[in-house]
Amino acid sequence: MTAIDVIQLLMEETQTTLAELAEYSDLSSKQSVYQALRQKDLKVGTFLQLLEVMGYQLVVQHGETNDEYVIDYDKEVL
Repeated sequence: MTAIDVIQLLMEETQTTLAELAEYSDLSSKQSVYQALRQKDLKVGTFLQLLEVMGYQLVVQHGETNDEYVIDYDKEVL
């Protein structure tokens, strides 16, 4: 499953619209969100923003240990 697949699935599950994603993320319009989701892949920052708008987070987990890290989108850093 790709990042775009995840966003589209979560949009359906949470009934989140393109307009809501545009309003609460750094993407300026519904068209910008639509174009981002039409690409082959998303930039990590865009993926994190869209996840956070819908109340989700990105977790990196080691396949063999219990090590995991939560990746946050920090506008100050980017």
